[in-house]
Order: sequence, then structure tokens, then C-alpha cells
Amino acid sequence: MSVLNESKNKKKMKLARVATMSFSIVSQLRKQLEAIKDQDIDITIISGRDDGMEFINKLDIPHKDIKIPREISLIKDLLALVNLYLCFRREDFHIVHSTTPKAGLLTSIAGFFARVPIRIHTFTGQAWANLSGFKKWICIKMDKVIIALNTQVYADSFSQVEFLLEQKVIKNLEDIKVLGDGSLAGVDVQRFSEKEKLFREKRRVEFNIPNESFVYIYLGRINLDKGVNELFEAFNQLTKENRNTYLILVGPIDIKEPTEKIRIESLIEDSPNIRFYEYTDNPERFLSISDVLCCPSYREGFGTVIIEAAAMGITSIGSDVVGLKDSIINKKTGLLFRCGDSEDLREKMQLLMDNHELRQSLNDNAKKNAVNRFSSSRLSNLVIDEYKEKYGNK
Repeated sequence: MSVLNESKNKKKMKLARVATMSFSIVSQLRKQLEAIKDQDIDITIISGRDDGMEFINKLDIPHKDIKIPREISLIKDLLALVNLYLCFRREDFHIVHSTTPKAGLLTSIAGFFARVPIRIHTFTGQAWANLSGFKKWICIKMDKVIIALNTQVYADSFSQVEFLLEQKVIKNLEDIKVLGDGSLAGVDVQRFSEKEKLFREKRRVEFNIPNESFVYIYLGRINLDKGVNELFEAFNQLTKENRNTYLILVGPIDIKEPTEKIRIESLIEDSPNIRFYEYTDNPERFLSISDVLCCPSYREGFGTVIIEAAAMGITSIGSDVVGLKDSIINKKTGLLFRCGDSEDLREKMQLLMDNHELRQSLNDNAKKNAVNRFSSSRLSNLVIDEYKEKYGNK
């Protein structure tokens, strides 16, 4: 049979992208999903329903509502597994591609037993990185199952691959792949651009922040594993010496322990120099009024928010952990501090506030790095090429 006839007989590629929540898909994968759709690939989104559904509907991509619990729940997990299996058998997907830990585990099992020919998972960090004992052992076993049952696994940073090798989750570097220079989906350089800074003064008025003040920003879940305690300690020390310093927090408070949650809420409410916003689908609006992004996390897969800020010409301070060491080139595009060390974080925050020349140099380098290496168009093309290659070889 000729190559031409072979291509004519080839069915249109059917792809499912699976994640725990719709919000994580929309916030991270919007441009990539649009690019996949433009390639005339029959794509379906599978996730639970939450705040992200409004934006998924705007994408005009079919959505299957399968609730995948984030926490371990044998009954709910089994129900999600059965629903995924039935969906995969009914829809006859050629490729299933999962992100987020629980979705990855259940999709790999369901896809294997449903005989989906191409099964892919992308690791975006290890939630177990700071655990110990039995919990860590179980989580590592889960990741090993994901690797064993998928036909291809990816990581969104090279330092994450090294960490997985060090922890003996993988046996060699060939077990897992990084696309391009890393990141899950890159950054939309049209959306996150320095043009947003044209609205800086107007937006500072809206947020009741003096135009001449220095503003730090934190974007993400407000969780102890994200280093928020160290950020509060460092910021409080800074404001003792400079009252014209502000911190913007954007993200939900994700702390289960009631006493700890109340303490964090009180710290936010009691500081006149902190602005708190629980949710946004427009992070560039907040970044445009900020001078430095802070990412003091104990663990990350890559740190997408770093390159979003960088594309707007905003440098970052991040902890020296897996993932962030890929998104920040220390002393060139941003600064790394010792993870968990609030005094070292304070010193780095003070340095960038005081040294305009250094900050501007980091801003310029960060922007060039983001645009040249991490554009969403580049990452989308790499992902689509992977799909086509694997589908063509099926």
C-alpha cells in the first residue's frame, strides 16, 4: 500500500487530556489546547467540574465530567477509575495524556486495562518530596506505577529528572523525557508582555497602593509547603525598616489544619501592607503593578509563574529547590535563596529593592530567557510533534 493510501486510511487522531480539576487545565494549558485543536486533532478534556469550567466552555472543546479526588479515598478513587475505564473504552482514544498526580495514577491504570495504545503522563513535581516514612514510600510506589503503565512519561524540568533518578523512582535518564528546555506548556508571550505595565499606575490606584512604593507579589496556593511562613517573616522584617513596601498575595488559602489556617488569615488581615485576592484568571493584571515575584516553595515541578513574570520583564526570587533551579538562572534572570531560610529570603528581597541597576539587569535577562526558550508556541509544537510521531508509529 502506498504512503498516500496509508495516510488516507489512518483515522483522525483522538486525544484525551486528563487532570484532576478543570482549573488546573485552564490555568496551565489553555494555549496548548488551542494549538492542538487547530491541528485538527479530535481532543477531549477530562476532569472534575470547578471554577475552571467557565473557561473550558469558551475553548469549545468537548469536556467529560469525571471527578478525580485529590486526596486518597478508596471508594471515590475506585469510582473514578471505573468511570475513566468506561470512558476510554467507549470513546476509543488513540492517546490519553494526564497531568497532576492522582489523575496520572488512575489514568495510567484505566488506560492500560482499556488498551489505549498511547498512554502519556507529564510529571509537574513530586508532592512527596518533603514527606518521610510510609507516606513517602506509598507515593513513590504510585509514581513507579505511573511510569510502568504508561508508554511515555515526561517531566517539566531537568532537575526533576535528576531528583527522580536520585530517589530511585527511575533507573536511568532514558526512562523519562523533557521537551525543549522544560516547563509544562511554556508562557503565552502575547498575553504576558511588558505592554501590561502601561496600566501600572492606574491599577495601583485601584489596589490602593502608592505609585512610589515597592511591591512584591506571590501567586499560587497559600500553603505551608509553598513557603508562605518564610515569606511573611521576611516581609514583616522589611516593613519594619520601610513602610512603603507592599506584598500582594493571589491564590486560595489551602491549609487544612484549622489553627494554622486561622493564624495565616490573621497575619494577612492584620498587615496594612498586604493585599490578598483569593482567585484570578488574570494574573498579568496583578503582575503589572509588581516589582519582584517571590516563590519560596519547598517543592516545584518547574515554576511556570516564574516565566510568566519573566515574560513581562519582572525578575523573581525563588528557593533553591528542584524545578525552580530550571526556571531561574541564579544571579542572571533572578535570585535563589536557601529554602526555608527567611533571613536569606529577606536579604535577597532587600537587595532587589535597594539595587535598581541589578534588578533592571535581571528583568532584562529574565524576559529574553522566557521569550527565547519558553514560549507557549514552542512548547505546543513540541507536544504536537510528539503526538504525531507516536500516532504515526502506532
